[in-house]
Amino acid sequence: MSLRISNIIVCVLGFVSLVLADGAWLTPVVLDSGEIGATCAPILKKGSKDAFVSVRVSQLQLEKGKSLDDVKIPVLVGRYLDFDNFSSAPHLEDFVKEYSGKGDGYKKYVDWGSSKFKLDVKQGFPAVDDKRVRTDYIQFPKGGDKSQDHGSLRLDVPETGVYCVLIAPPVDSGIKKLQVPVKYRNSYGYLPFSLYEFHSKIKYAVLIGVLTTIYFIHFMITKKLGKDFKNMSRISVISRAIVFYIQPAHYLILCLWLQLNWIRNKFISSDTASPIYSILRFITLWLSTSFDILISFAVLLFAMGYGVIYYHRPTASNFRLLPKPSLNKALILLVCNLSSMTLAMLLEPSKLANSVMYDENLPLFVQTAAKSATFTQQLYMLFISVSSLFPIIWFVFTIVFYFKTKKTINQFPPAPAGTPNADEMNQGIITSFRKSLLVLFILPFFVILIVVSSVTYSASKYVQNDGSTFDNSGSTMAIVRVIEIQMTMISRSSLLKWTPFLINYTLYCSLFFIWIRDNNGLVVDNNEQGYSDPAQFDVTDSDDEREHTSN
Repeated sequence: MSLRISNIIVCVLGFVSLVLADGAWLTPVVLDSGEIGATCAPILKKGSKDAFVSVRVSQLQLEKGKSLDDVKIPVLVGRYLDFDNFSSAPHLEDFVKEYSGKGDGYKKYVDWGSSKFKLDVKQGFPAVDDKRVRTDYIQFPKGGDKSQDHGSLRLDVPETGVYCVLIAPPVDSGIKKLQVPVKYRNSYGYLPFSLYEFHSKIKYAVLIGVLTTIYFIHFMITKKLGKDFKNMSRISVISRAIVFYIQPAHYLILCLWLQLNWIRNKFISSDTASPIYSILRFITLWLSTSFDILISFAVLLFAMGYGVIYYHRPTASNFRLLPKPSLNKALILLVCNLSSMTLAMLLEPSKLANSVMYDENLPLFVQTAAKSATFTQQLYMLFISVSSLFPIIWFVFTIVFYFKTKKTINQFPPAPAGTPNADEMNQGIITSFRKSLLVLFILPFFVILIVVSSVTYSASKYVQNDGSTFDNSGSTMAIVRVIEIQMTMISRSSLLKWTPFLINYTLYCSLFFIWIRDNNGLVVDNNEQGYSDPAQFDVTDSDDEREHTSN
């Protein structure tokens, strides 16, 4: 027993160390003197509520003989699009590459006499208010007093946009270790912009989803179950799976995200490290991703005929036994997908590769100095590449087995001859099976097409009215301009924020009309022998064997 407990403790500690390692989830935004000298974030300014960016020095180690008073760290904070008004302001891609190369190329951007970034306005460009772009120096606070002069630098955000922070530590000042945490705050709180816009809709999505599920259950109670729930065997396998398993699990995961996002928005700022929150977030993300994989597994089983003509137990008198080769293929895909996904999550770097943006869904990739990837990074790239292939694999297998099952249904009708209302039952099941695959694969694309068309039209109208022009150069300035347009469209478009929920609602409602309303699909009833013995229909993947068993 003690050996088992020690093994469990070792496994738990190993898991925690992986999640909290330097390459794990949700580490704070901290600039340093070695590799990271710039960071950006989309900031939403709305109404009178404060939105700001603040910078401070939390750790500074110097070589012997050097004084903390002599070290001044130049800082530049502001909306990145405003940097374009200055001839001397650094371009983000150039600055990041020079800084990460551990050279002194970034020295040219700083006036070392005042320890501030040079901000010379371009000829013909308007001057920029210092409330929009600030440059000053910060120092390590004496006695830990952050309120002293130059102990920190704060910019109150005047309007929505992408804001960046750049630092330029003196090269010859004897700095051994430097940490400069950056705090981003939106008008609503600390949650990154793109996450908050969808987070704000989750509570309504859960409410609508729960009410929909309650209606489905009420419908089944009044039509099939009865108030005492004694007639559960009258509900088809597919109806039970959708209403009692898939929908509750889906809304439970949404509730977990709702609580985690609320905690992060209120208490977890970008400069804060929270090991407990990181672990909870990792677990929730793993559950959420695993649920998506299990849905792919369930759809594949359905395409194989599970719940339509097959079941996994030979004791179910109304079903034929699901062929083991087919089931094994689905299980192998499930295990491989879950394994590759889990390993990729455990090995994932704490920051998006080459991204300076503090937002998971709006990355801003900037080329850094060339460095060889570590072994851990190579493993991560391997597993994430493998994981990215699985959606295609699931789709291909599902389509292949759909046509196989369709052929099998024509050879062996779900309800054998002699069963009451066999023709009507068979026709209902066959029609529902055909409609389901169309709904599962075509309906989401149809919803996305409508949303994308609407948002594209709105974006084009916004650009025309705003007078903006698209720069196709691919520069960071052009990319940031596009990101700000995305921010505007996300904020204004309720349809865009409701897209993932609309897809789920339309799928559940479509499946309700296809399967649940008429209770289509075969029913597991171990007490009746309404259909032929399952052993007579042990259908394999070979057409010849199908013929043989039918004879």
